[in-house]
Amino acid sequence: MGGQSHFTSGKDLLVINPIWLIQICKNVASVRFMVDDVGILVLGHGSTKPYNREMVEKCAELIGKSHTGPVRIAFLNMDEPNIATGLESFSGTNVKTIVALPIFLAHGVHTLEDIPNELSVDPSSRKGKCKLNGNEVEIRCAEPLGVDECIASLAYRRATEALK
Repeated sequence: MGGQSHFTSGKDLLVINPIWLIQICKNVASVRFMVDDVGILVLGHGSTKPYNREMVEKCAELIGKSHTGPVRIAFLNMDEPNIATGLESFSGTNVKTIVALPIFLAHGVHTLEDIPNELSVDPSSRKGKCKLNGNEVEIRCAEPLGVDECIASLAYRRATEALK
């Protein structure tokens, strides 16, 4: 079946066209996350190359279209703001929880050790606390992006673009 993907779920066979899948991903991403007292700290690795920073900024901007609370950026190294400064950037926002969102594909030393250490969160629970404006704020570290239909669809699109 040209242009279609097959996913099995129990006894049923679900056929999804990759174009539909991309649209489904876009539609899900467009649903607003209505939690004003939750901030999202988008974490990039950091680089000396300006386009890497621009990609993290653009990703945060796109997330901000779906999230009603504040969205900020920070970098593990080689760029500013660093993670501590990124956390401080939520001062004056009245957030009660900050979700640290590493824009990394898979777990590695940075997501398992370096980022949790910088955030002062427990590496196993990926939760912790910090003081912000004299108030205790919960920190939750999200998992890396991982394997997902949206990522697979994007990867496939990049592969087909390489053939043009």
